[in-house]
Amino acid sequence: MTSVCSPTVTARFSMFRRTLPVFPMMLALSLTACGDELNPERVPPQSVWVTSRVGTHSELRTLSYDLFPGGYLGFVREGTPSLGACATFAPGGSLGVDGDSRACMVLDLDNAVLGTGPKKFKVAGQSSYTVAGSSATFTPGAGHSPEIKNAYASIFCAASDRADAVQDVSGRVVLEENSDTRLSGYVVATSIGKTVGCTFGDKTEVNIRFDIAR
Repeated sequence: MTSVCSPTVTARFSMFRRTLPVFPMMLALSLTACGDELNPERVPPQSVWVTSRVGTHSELRTLSYDLFPGGYLGFVREGTPSLGACATFAPGGSLGVDGDSRACMVLDLDNAVLGTGPKKFKVAGQSSYTVAGSSATFTPGAGHSPEIKNAYASIFCAASDRADAVQDVSGRVVLEENSDTRLSGYVVATSIGKTVGCTFGDKTEVNIRFDIAR
């Protein structure tokens, strides 16, 4: 029997469609409930799934971001290192057309993390982003690794529908090589809540490996 959260593939747009049966109690199922079954390990490697709830029948639609997967390392406030694990979606698989977007799990790290050898971190908490401040604050939950200062899902696109966003974020970050010249490893994480930037996503699931020269 197919689960209410199991995807079926619509190949043309790398889109998954999940429809909840029209029963009152089933309609009350949240994206979090689906997340218990559709854990990040079930997202294909080198992919980001972005799910949105659309229509009047609680239909869940998921875009699979699987072009140009990888990571970047930037620096934000006062030199804080920021790691992004990302992939791109393009309608029909063709870049340069309307609808291109890039989804990332963004993780701000403690300044002392880089160059200190292999590490494993747990992510658990809530991120709150405000358009007015153009920044996010993070409230850690139980077991969260303090070396991860912030974590949130973001989508970069041409649309201008920026809005405040609150996300519950969970997962893990593994740094397999963490030297002065290279940062490599993977991010497996889930965010429940509107994405930062383009806000059409309600749930973001990330399974991305990265290899960054420093």
